[in-house]
Amino acid sequence: THPDGDIPVTGEDIPEIDAMIQTCVDAHAKLFPGVPIAGWDLCVIDGEPKMCLLEVNLMCNFFKGSFDKPKYFEFMEDYFTFLEAHRKNQ
Repeated sequence: THPDGDIPVTGEDIPEIDAMIQTCVDAHAKLFPGVPIAGWDLCVIDGEPKMCLLEVNLMCNFFKGSFDKPKYFEFMEDYFTFLEAHRKNQ
């Protein structure tokens, strides 16, 4: 269930999930290109535009959800390695 509303989500289809993801990816690329990870809150509304970004959480709180910890830690290690190499090359 969703942690904020006890709404069942497991096994449910989410209409337009690809467009939702792309909206967040596009906003992240434009607004925070140097930030490796952020949590985006988005709502779907009747009318146009169909989606609305509510906020970005730059300090993601993983305690409310589950995630692939090894994959996340590998991603962060790779990112900090990239930053260190970039810093040395400047």
